Amino acid sequence: MTSAIVQSEPTISVFTTFDPSYTLSKLPRLVTRYTAPAECRERWVLPNPAEQTPIVFSTNPPPRANGDILYTSCMPQSHVGWFSPGVCPDAYTIASASVVQWSASGRLEQEWDALCCQSGMTFKEYACVSTFSTPLRAFVPFTPGISGTTTDVPSAVYQYLSYWNVGSLESTTTLTNITVLNTGVAQADPIYVAWRAKDLSLFPVSYATSVAQQFGIAFTPGPTPGGSLNLPQETGSLAAGLSTGAKAGIGVGAVLGFAILVGVAFLCLYIRLRRRRRAGGDDGLDKTSERDRS
Repeated sequence: MTSAIVQSEPTISVFTTFDPSYTLSKLPRLVTRYTAPAECRERWVLPNPAEQTPIVFSTNPPPRANGDILYTSCMPQSHVGWFSPGVCPDAYTIASASVVQWSASGRLEQEWDALCCQSGMTFKEYACVSTFSTPLRAFVPFTPGISGTTTDVPSAVYQYLSYWNVGSLESTTTLTNITVLNTGVAQADPIYVAWRAKDLSLFPVSYATSVAQQFGIAFTPGPTPGGSLNLPQETGSLAAGLSTGAKAGIGVGAVLGFAILVGVAFLCLYIRLRRRRRAGGDDGLDKTSERDRS
């Protein structure tokens, strides 16, 4: 949705306020970077094609017409509003931020609130804004003017789904009016995220590290979820780290152990031979003496 947008690094000024009555709200979590599906990328609407400098929008609702029917479904978790703890979606960056502080149990607590804009856009007043100078597709409002449909036809739309009933079968047709612009201004709603310092451990390491550096938050990356722990590795062989006394003890123990094993084996063999001789009886002895006589 941003390939035509002129890339520029936004300058962020962070404002801090103290609110003694501030309380944390229960909001949807967004701790992984959301990637919008293909049909949601490069999705802009052009409410006034006659303007000398075209302005395209990705807002809810957009100016004029009845809005983009896919706007909400293109948002993370189909949610329009704040995420906490939350991270900016993929291809978005933090364009504006503030810190709210409050006191709880005698301690100073704080939360970072940020507005995420598509990469290359800056936040001005109430929206993410940028210019574009390469071809960009935009939906232009139109009146479907279709009769015989099962739903009411609005006066003007950016995209319209027409449902037809043919017997017991239902057919759907998507109607659009798309134009291509070479230059203009793009304006989009931001995505709102909030987090506390302890929430950084829930985020992707690279993202959390970047945010910590950007806002001066103390953060030490830990093991990633599902990954292996960064345990200290042994260097060299086991014997290399043993003292002389320990090595001598191991040597003596090995000799004694070997001697015991040999003694046990000899004892077992001796008992087995005695049992075999007893099982053979006197006949065996007589036959041996007869062979000796002859």
